[in-house]
Amino acid sequence: MVATFLKIPARDFVLEIDSAYGSSGSPNFIPIEGLTNLTLKANTNRADTTDFDSEGIAEHLLMERGQEFTVAGHYLEDPLTGERPDGQVAFETFATKVGTEAYVAFQLTSPGGNKRAFIGTIESPGALGGGHNDPSGWGGTITVSGPVTYTPAGS
Repeated sequence: MVATFLKIPARDFVLEIDSAYGSSGSPNFIPIEGLTNLTLKANTNRADTTDFDSEGIAEHLLMERGQEFTVAGHYLEDPLTGERPDGQVAFETFATKVGTEAYVAFQLTSPGGNKRAFIGTIESPGALGGGHNDPSGWGGTITVSGPVTYTPAGS
């Protein structure tokens, strides 16, 4: 059987946060609601190894690789009760923590069921507010700490 590869909408990816991470309970992965943008950015740390023998050509040694996810979306709230969605609340809660308590687990699942699991820390959510006719923004940055585990669909 030959696979059919299709372009898929970014909106069909699901980003989940483990709201119970760091507690004695079982993992509790819940979706982060209201997302309008999810962007992965790789970063690297290179050591300059250029010397006089390099004849004016830059050389380097790649020392480490990292990843960062920027998430953006709409701030969600029940206007009658003030209740907020669980995923956004968990994201904001972990964004206030420091030290080892700041680590939290995430899962990113593609429409076909491929999973990327990782531990990260959250940069304080930003983008609240907007213009006169705009829905209020919401978001933050997740910095991955350690490896990303990839699990193909059906594994």
